[in-house]
Amino acid sequence: MKQRSRIYYTETDHAQLDSFLAASMRGREFSWLQHEAGTIDESQWATDPAVLSVYMDSFLIRQCWKKLGRHYSGAGFVEFVDGLIAQIEPTNELWKAVTNWSQIDAPHEMREAVPGRACMRTRAR
Repeated sequence: MKQRSRIYYTETDHAQLDSFLAASMRGREFSWLQHEAGTIDESQWATDPAVLSVYMDSFLIRQCWKKLGRHYSGAGFVEFVDGLIAQIEPTNELWKAVTNWSQIDAPHEMREAVPGRACMRTRAR
């Protein structure tokens, strides 16, 4: 069995992830409440479980949900998310994409088009 190396995150990293999760999950919970009340249709609702599935693909987001997120959401929504988690085998592909998105080799014109945006200049020519 392959051992996963342990990665340590700073307090700032934790705070940023918790803030992201709180905001994202609150929006999803609001949609879930509307769906439960019958005020949004199935096609509009369908995107929220899809986004949640992408989030819950991450080991780190799952850990944050279990330790914090589920404690600031309503019981019905927690049950819904926990049920979704039970159906998804995490691969951590989202986390890899999130932490490496700036490594995309954008065209030279795009990198230079936004002065002062260092994240757009990640690769030297």
